[in-house]
Amino acid sequence: MKKLLPLLLLGGAAVALSAGKKKKKNPSDDLNLEEEIIIEEALKDSKAKESKSEVKRQQTTLKELSEFYGESEWDPGGVDGKKGPNTIQAIKAFQKASGITSDGKWGSKTERRAQELLEQMTEKGGGSIGNRITYPNDLGNIVSQTVRAAKTAGVYDSTASSRSKAKADMLKQVKVKLDGADTPVSQLPESPEKRTITEIIYQAVDNAL
Repeated sequence: MKKLLPLLLLGGAAVALSAGKKKKKNPSDDLNLEEEIIIEEALKDSKAKESKSEVKRQQTTLKELSEFYGESEWDPGGVDGKKGPNTIQAIKAFQKASGITSDGKWGSKTERRAQELLEQMTEKGGGSIGNRITYPNDLGNIVSQTVRAAKTAGVYDSTASSRSKAKADMLKQVKVKLDGADTPVSQLPESPEKRTITEIIYQAVDNAL
C-alpha cells in the first residue's frame, strides 16, 4: 500500500496539471467564424434584394463559367433559385479570382466581370443559349399582375382547365430577349433557360389564380 501511494499522488498531480492547462486556440477558429458571418450577411442581403429568378440567373451564369473555364470552385451546385451557402461560396470564389471584394454579394462589379467572361466564352464558341437570353428580374410579378387583371375581366377563373389555358397563353404572350430581339417564351429553343422561365411563369399563374 505504501508503494502505491507515491504513484497515486503523482497521478493526482498529473490530473490537476492537465485540468489547469488551457486548451490552445485553433488559429482557424477565427477564420471559420469570420466566414460564417460573411455567409450570413450575404444570405440576408440576397433575401432582401433578389428574386428567385435573379438567383437562378446567377447560379446558371456561375455554372456555365465554371464548366467552360474549368473552375470547379465557381460551381454553385443546383440551379434552384435558393441562395444557400454553396451559392455564396461559389460567388466568393469567383470574386476572389476576379480581384473583387469576396463578400458573397452579387454586386455591380461581380455582374460586370461575369458578363465580360460570358462574352469571351461566347466568342470562343462556348456556353449555352442562356448567354443569349435576358428577361426582367421581376418576371414572375409581371405575369401575376397580367393574369389577375385577366381574371378580374372574366378571362380566367380558378378551375384546372382555366389555369392550364392561362399558362399556355402566358407562354405565347410573354416575350423575352433572344439575341436582342423580343421572342415569345413558347418560341425559345429547348434549353435549361427556357425551362427556368417556363417554371417562373407557371408559378406566377398558380399564385394569381
